[in-house]
Amino acid sequence: MAVEIALAMLQQDGRWLMQLRDEIPNIVAPGCLGLFGWAPRAPHSPPTWLSILSN
Repeated sequence: MAVEIALAMLQQDGRWLMQLRDEIPNIVAPGCLGLFGWAPRAPHSPPTWLSILSN
């Protein structure tokens, strides 16, 4: 089964923006810093999500 994901590396004022994940034990990497990401669902593809995010 193929899984599509999208990750975004965002920069604002010369600084990288990162996501601090919640401290929920049943999620991947709780309490860690990471990139913004998601699993796009129809009708949006990863390139469509990136264009939405950048606007």
